[in-house]
Amino acid sequence: MLPNYFLPEVDELPFSWMNRLALANGFKDTNDMLQSLGFIKGKTVKRQHDYLLKITKLMPKNDWTITLMKMYLTEDLQQERLIPELNEEEHLYLCPCCMQEDIKTHGAVVYHYQHQYPGAFTCWKHGVNLLHVAPDARLKPIPDESDLTPVVGGYDSDREMRQFRRCYSKSSLYYRVTKYQLETLLSDNHLKVDNIAEVFRTTKYNKEMPAIAANIVCNSTMDSLTGYQKKNLLQLIFDDHPRYQRFLNNINYETMVGFEMKKLPNGHTVLHIKSANKYKMETYIRNNTSTKERSICKTSKREYRNNERMLRADNLCNVQGPGDLFEMDEVEMDVSIVSEADQTKVIGRPIVHAMLDVYSRMIAAVSVSLENNSVLGFTNCLLNLGEDNKQLEFINYDVVSSSYMLRKMYVWNEEDIQFSIN
Repeated sequence: MLPNYFLPEVDELPFSWMNRLALANGFKDTNDMLQSLGFIKGKTVKRQHDYLLKITKLMPKNDWTITLMKMYLTEDLQQERLIPELNEEEHLYLCPCCMQEDIKTHGAVVYHYQHQYPGAFTCWKHGVNLLHVAPDARLKPIPDESDLTPVVGGYDSDREMRQFRRCYSKSSLYYRVTKYQLETLLSDNHLKVDNIAEVFRTTKYNKEMPAIAANIVCNSTMDSLTGYQKKNLLQLIFDDHPRYQRFLNNINYETMVGFEMKKLPNGHTVLHIKSANKYKMETYIRNNTSTKERSICKTSKREYRNNERMLRADNLCNVQGPGDLFEMDEVEMDVSIVSEADQTKVIGRPIVHAMLDVYSRMIAAVSVSLENNSVLGFTNCLLNLGEDNKQLEFINYDVVSSSYMLRKMYVWNEEDIQFSIN
């Protein structure tokens, strides 16, 4: 187990967490940590994500850590389908505002999932353009200013979120991403659709490509394109077109019915692919089962009977007024009483008996004794009804708690219960 450990952020790239973990334990970077732990021998690994499970096994084996790491690994499997190879090559982005927040909180840069989605040029949390990180600077705890290249363009974070939220068909994702990029390029260069060929990244293209690009910008739907035409258009409008090509190829359009957005506690948003199989299953269950049957499956028949049954009355039923009905119960205190002669000997735990008036919810009587589930304890509580609570004097007890020692415990006072600590 590593001497210093911490859990990853809910939306942090695996290689980012492993690199921060390596720096916290005195290693130069992730490669140095993997070599020192014996996972690799004399080589530099470009894809640290392959060693995520081995690093996870070095975490403490407690319920809290195991549960959170399982949730993180499950989320990582979802994001692998959206982020091509989790961007461990040359396409890595971060938000300048998020970078300052993470450096202040964690002391190093944290790379988030949302910044790596193809088609996302802005931070959906802060609404600013992203920064491209140089490939040789991705393992630095804090990249230098020369390692960061701003993404130039009039991109809109709200539109980026809408284009993913409204993708339902097989070609809608490709159409929305390419149209968004083409319109931004035209706006930044102050060009019209007639001159759309001037925004292409290269001058080598087929004669039909300007017409295809203009058709995407002007129309609300896209004509069917061949695989070669789609690939060629990505090459013309994106500098990192291989990332978009892998992104579109990794998504199974046969089972995809769109995207769903999940807002995280840290303010970031992640995407999940909606599966048609899951959607059909949920629709079948909703149409063929009743609300009662679904509630019983989620809980149990007994819990459903207790929680969902019709309540015919409440606790004030047949109660005429104050003093008509009392309820009495007991509870064991989380302190231990020791012997006054020998404080190493524990006598037991005190039992508090309380009597409440049902109508007014007022505490009518209370007593403290060592009798658990005993008639004697309840009898003492009943006797407290006839006593003058103002005249009760405190009883000296030696009470040992897990964190401190109580010397004098006031059993009952009408105004309040007081504790004096020596």
